Amino acid sequence: MVTGVSCSGKDFLLELIRPLLSITIVNFGEELFRELQFSHPELTSRDEIRAISSQDVNRAVMKVNCCLVSSQPVVVSSHIVVRVGGDLVVRPDSDEILSPQVYIHVSAPVEEILVRRGSNNRGRMELAETKKEVGFHQDLSEIITARVAQKQGSAFVRVWNQSGSEEECLQVLESTLVRFH
Repeated sequence: MVTGVSCSGKDFLLELIRPLLSITIVNFGEELFRELQFSHPELTSRDEIRAISSQDVNRAVMKVNCCLVSSQPVVVSSHIVVRVGGDLVVRPDSDEILSPQVYIHVSAPVEEILVRRGSNNRGRMELAETKKEVGFHQDLSEIITARVAQKQGSAFVRVWNQSGSEEECLQVLESTLVRFH
């Protein structure tokens, strides 16, 4: 399980490492979006999931989890701490079902996260968080991820994704993923 706040660089790093390893990488949000489109064909982007009832989202989460469990081994990119409205919410429900052997938390300097969100290269509606909120969100995400890993008896690895450190990040990701897959 690779996690981190929005624009920490987790999916960017996973795309760089994909050709180096023969593993399946799945973006949980994309899978959830596809699953929800079956019951909500009006959805045109992942950002619109926020408007769907929590019951429908939870049902779709369970379906995606079942599919992922049956297709293991797989590396899942997801969020353990998400912002819902103005609140930070812990969502480790998928983790208990998927039981990852390792949690990799991708962190980055807050200023870089804000720049990445501001550039909006992903075509997504990025979270509107202040510098202080991003820092708190990232710290909470890392602490919760480490705690979930500890509770499940899984390994925990932190990757610091600062601009210019891609090679170092890829080395840590590659050695960790090879060791646990």
